[in-house]
Amino acid sequence: MAADYKRFGRWLKETRENKGLTQEELGKAISSEKAYVSKLELATPHSTTGKPPMATLETLHALSKVLGVQITEPLKAYGYIKDTGILLDTRETETVQQLRRLPTAQRELILDLINLAAARHPAHRQTGRNPRTGTDNL
Repeated sequence: MAADYKRFGRWLKETRENKGLTQEELGKAISSEKAYVSKLELATPHSTTGKPPMATLETLHALSKVLGVQITEPLKAYGYIKDTGILLDTRETETVQQLRRLPTAQRELILDLINLAAARHPAHRQTGRNPRTGTDNL
């Protein structure tokens, strides 16, 4: 998957402006310079490589902290993570973490049980297909 530099640049500029920060202020806050922030926002190609600058993971982490967003936001802006629009509450997040710690066989069994329960739920029957298995609902 290729990075979407222009989309990231638009996201960065909009988010920075919404926080009331100048490029210079943001640059200092992430231990960089105004010119670097400008190049990220404009997706300015490098004179030698012809490619726009790609923010490092450390820079993305610093940006997310300064801009008050989760690290996933700049990754979504680059196009590396799809925005599903699903937000988990604390209990759901803890459940997912517990599920990930289980051995694969146990995790698959629990997911199969969840899918079976969902397939029998009236709201789920409208689709007619189980999204995980691709089979018809019972």
